[in-house]
Amino acid sequence: IKQSTWGITARSNMSVVIVNPFSSGAALAPAFKKDGYHSTAVISSRAIPSAITSSLRLSDFQGVFYHDDLDSTIAMLADLSPCAVVAGSESGVELADLLSEKLGLRSNGTRLSEARRDKYVQSETVRAAGIRAVQQHMSENVESLCDWAVSFSRWPVIVKPLRSTGSDGVSKCYNAEDIRSAFNAIVSQNNKFGEPNQGVLVQEYLDGPQYVIDTMSKDGQHYIATYWKYDLLHINGSPFVYDKEEILPSVGDVQKQLKEYVFKVLDALEIRNGPTMTEVRICVDGSCLVELGARLHGVDGPRLASEAIEVAAQQELMMDVVLGGTLFDKVVHTDYALRKHAMIVFLVSHVEGVVRSVDVEQLRSLPGFVDMACTATNGSTLTKTIDLFSSPGRVLLAHDEEAVVRQAYTTLRTLERTTLFEVETNDC
Repeated sequence: IKQSTWGITARSNMSVVIVNPFSSGAALAPAFKKDGYHSTAVISSRAIPSAITSSLRLSDFQGVFYHDDLDSTIAMLADLSPCAVVAGSESGVELADLLSEKLGLRSNGTRLSEARRDKYVQSETVRAAGIRAVQQHMSENVESLCDWAVSFSRWPVIVKPLRSTGSDGVSKCYNAEDIRSAFNAIVSQNNKFGEPNQGVLVQEYLDGPQYVIDTMSKDGQHYIATYWKYDLLHINGSPFVYDKEEILPSVGDVQKQLKEYVFKVLDALEIRNGPTMTEVRICVDGSCLVELGARLHGVDGPRLASEAIEVAAQQELMMDVVLGGTLFDKVVHTDYALRKHAMIVFLVSHVEGVVRSVDVEQLRSLPGFVDMACTATNGSTLTKTIDLFSSPGRVLLAHDEEAVVRQAYTTLRTLERTTLFEVETNDC
């Protein structure tokens, strides 16, 4: 990314600052622009890999800056007189907290910023508030992790980095040797944000259905924007292959349980403003936090939610609050209504080799097709899918009839194993 300063003038609160506008945050600047607001991008670190920053479109912004020191960044932003500072993605959460607080804007403050990013601190903060939290141990010493797991004596356990995303570095371990292997894999490389992995986390394995709850908060009031059912596959030797995310109705026994739990978690983490994406498993002893991200639902979540939900989904509510609207106040005590059944399906590769062709028209012809992203192209190398980052893409589906969406999902999984990818393998 080349730092730029074109077109920057003070705009009397007609400017929004987006910290690390990657993933779903890449869509914020164009959306703000439609409402007459200019966006400035602040990149929190020069170490963020190009695989993350590639979603940034320079033309969407009046300026793009790297954050090198606080005084310089604050001075630059103060001249813009922005109406808000928001996190565009997970890696921007802490800096967005700091900048919004320093500028006197609507903010969650910095007192619990670390708890909103560090998975260990996050769960310990939730536990300290008297809320069910995962049993865990953090250490920079692998034998300390092994000793804890042996003492805990409930296998398997989960080993993962303190800060990352998308199942990066997450392993399901059945013994001490598995833990040692997972530990070495984590500490030998940076996480997906380019940050060094300092310390490793071992947690109890939470057995139960997993849900993602998207919220929006304003001055301490919380609203459930979307409930998602979240499914993983055990394929290619990995238990962390993303299968699908399906939008659920807003009302039901499960939804009631999740709402009560998540609102307690938001308060414990002092989230008073902005969007969150919270992953929760419902275990035999109740709901338990997997992790929370204090930002929009990642990648295509906001896009599909807007397609499926009446009135306003998470991104629209975030923009309403940022721009001083009244929509949030009108819906905060209501439940959202679905106009379509919707699902994000993550593509899975069962083979590896050089891609000769990808028949994307088969995907476009699926009933209920909304959009797609496919990273596999002619001449590229396809690997077997073992996590989110090795998925060759995703397909967004939405239709008035639930059965149509489910049949499209089944058809897609068949295509993956038959005619979707033509690959030249290295098999003899």
